[in-house]
Amino acid sequence: MNATAAAGAAILEKLKELLGDRFNEVLELPLTEVPNEILEYIRNNPGQTAFYVANGAIFFCPALLTGPLLNALGFTFIGPRFAAIASTVQRTFGTTWLFRVLHSAGMNGWGAPIVANAARSAAVFGGVAGAAWERVANSTRAYL
Repeated sequence: MNATAAAGAAILEKLKELLGDRFNEVLELPLTEVPNEILEYIRNNPGQTAFYVANGAIFFCPALLTGPLLNALGFTFIGPRFAAIASTVQRTFGTTWLFRVLHSAGMNGWGAPIVANAARSAAVFGGVAGAAWERVANSTRAYL
């Protein structure tokens, strides 16, 4: 179990301790209790809803994106993978600052919070840009 998983398990145990019997109630939200306006929005805008859910997931757990992405680029927990993009970049350009950050993040070192916060920032920017795009698209439809 890595440090992130251990921290998550510790947080869940502390929540169970604090909430007692109400722990399961906190994690459940029956669809019957969701306001009708929200359900209607979800039905009418499934793509936008998926976009917001994905942004929220990346904001609260950036490792969902950063872990597989770093691995795909060749930044593994034991160092750059042979014959991957990471090893090619290292051979061509040396160890630039960005390479060192990504290398460290791939090994769950000091670069991990930097990459995680970059993913969080991208999720926030994506959410704001998506909301702005939706608002502009809806306002221009009113004039057509």
